[in-house]
Amino acid sequence: MAKKKIAVSDVSEVMSNVKAHFSEKVRSEIHIEEWDVTLYSDPITIKKFDVIDKIRKSYPTAEALIRTLVIVAKDEAGDYVFTKADIPQLLRASDLKVVANAVTILTSDSDNSVDDYEKN
Repeated sequence: MAKKKIAVSDVSEVMSNVKAHFSEKVRSEIHIEEWDVTLYSDPITIKKFDVIDKIRKSYPTAEALIRTLVIVAKDEAGDYVFTKADIPQLLRASDLKVVANAVTILTSDSDNSVDDYEKN
């Protein structure tokens, strides 16, 4: 089967479709009962994915989870909940299972609901 060649004039239309598809994604949300808070995350861009991947490769697992939480967790208004200054305290005083669950939900494809995750 021959590949369809895209004319240069069609590239802007393709880019418009790419951007439109991404803009339709919704942010992820998780209520963390243990912390009595609901955290949100914008859809993960490729650039943000690369940052998360670099963190994962550069730090021990638990610290990588904390650092990922810091760069993705937002409040309802869209403001970051944590700062880099919170990392040492989060490393000493947070439950690894709770952090891992939050990071999993917040960095997953937002088309999947928390209910779908909890069923598995």
